[in-house]
Amino acid sequence: MKKYKNRIQRAKKPGLSLTSAIILMLAVMAVFSACSSGSGNDMQETGSEWKYTEEVPDVPDDRRLVVYTSHKAEVYEPIIREFEERTGIWVDTVQGGTKAILERIRNEYDFGGIDIMFGGGVETLNSYKDCFDPYRAGEEDRIIEGLGSGDDLWTPFTELPIVFIYNTMILSEEEAPQSWDELFDEKWAGKISFADPFNSGTSYTILSALIQMKAGKSSVIPGNYAEERSVISAFMAQLEGNLAAGSGQVPQEVADGIRTIGITLEETALRWIADGEHIGMIYPSDGVVAVPDGCALVKNAPHRKNAEKFIDFIISRDVQRYMVENMYRRTVRSDIENPGYFREIRLTDFDTARSGEDEERILKLWREQEAE
Repeated sequence: MKKYKNRIQRAKKPGLSLTSAIILMLAVMAVFSACSSGSGNDMQETGSEWKYTEEVPDVPDDRRLVVYTSHKAEVYEPIIREFEERTGIWVDTVQGGTKAILERIRNEYDFGGIDIMFGGGVETLNSYKDCFDPYRAGEEDRIIEGLGSGDDLWTPFTELPIVFIYNTMILSEEEAPQSWDELFDEKWAGKISFADPFNSGTSYTILSALIQMKAGKSSVIPGNYAEERSVISAFMAQLEGNLAAGSGQVPQEVADGIRTIGITLEETALRWIADGEHIGMIYPSDGVVAVPDGCALVKNAPHRKNAEKFIDFIISRDVQRYMVENMYRRTVRSDIENPGYFREIRLTDFDTARSGEDEERILKLWREQEAE
């Protein structure tokens, strides 16, 4: 609660057309609702089970929308509430980890009960592109060049650089790792917080980035994965069997001193720093990987027109300004400036298409290394 109130106090100029009082109210509601949108038929994953948390209201079918999301409630709640307010469309929300949500979509889209996947790195969305229908958003021409999908199978939502974090009570900035290569120094063995890539889309992005940074961009000969296997093996040795259950636990482990350093998203690091936690942030000197998260129209969407309205809404100026000014996320729009607390960064080439194509194989290699 303390952290959320601090974040609301930092919100100077809300981008959405809501009064400050309503923004505060919605944000507090998001905390109490945890993973429930409060807008409808929200299910939460508990182990291998999913449960309903609210009764389904009697809303006409043409005024409904079913959104599956891997975003935290503090991100999706204000957006969905405002979308409902502006359009009169009732949003049923299902929330869970990126991989769990996408696997569920893959198993269920044939039945026509899902409209939108909201969240997840676009390289992970690419690996599930058989589940999506193309849709070109109304303001697609406002998207920063290079951030779009090219085939309209997903729409970028925000740009998310990957950063290193460290506990400032244990390390100085100079002592913390400065590059991707330094993560493999033996002095960090057992001291890195990293979430299981089978549970976390962010962790798969990080793992894929490590492989591309270390193994290079040369094409892989089928059946000869020596470089990838070598990188995975070396990184797993650095972790010494320690895996956080989810990406949200990474900053917590670092702040608590359970691990000395971690790998996470810039927006996560900035929020924890602003909340007064003992966390510092470093942009890798050998290049920053920044991958957008996205939103995609699910095949056989039962409320396609409403889904298209939602995709248009999440890249609108109002929503993008809200994310920049309140959620420490970089905009994907070319006509909005990022605030000064976002540093200029040197991006490295990251092949999102290759990352998506390689995901099944990389995760298989990860499991094989775990078993050895």
